[in-house]
Amino acid sequence: MNVFGARTSKDEPGPLNPPRECCYRLQSPCGWFYSMVIELGLATNSFDVVGVALAPSAAGVYAICRPDGTFVYIGQADNLRQRLTEHLLESNSCIQREGGVLFEYELCAARGLRIARLHELLARYPATCNPAIVAG
Repeated sequence: MNVFGARTSKDEPGPLNPPRECCYRLQSPCGWFYSMVIELGLATNSFDVVGVALAPSAAGVYAICRPDGTFVYIGQADNLRQRLTEHLLESNSCIQREGGVLFEYELCAARGLRIARLHELLARYPATCNPAIVAG
């Protein structure tokens, strides 16, 4: 079970269970699906016009990374493609100054779960361009 209470499966590799460590098989009310998992050094999507255009327009959590895989920014959005496009178009942003060139994401429709996952990721992987989270 993952942090969101969804059942995960990383058993025998096969067509319905890829052997990649960054992919989890999750069960939702809609059935089983695969989701990418944000982990340090696993980003493979280029943070450019082509890479962002291929991002889903679904809700989720995302991380923008340097070439070495360290995180520059971690965020959440109702529409990943739209939010990543906004970041891409920001001139002289912290993300650009810090060398954000890759991104990765996790799909998550429920806003409360996205916020919880965002806080979990920021506690685990402080990102240069995120404001500090104040406990309270």
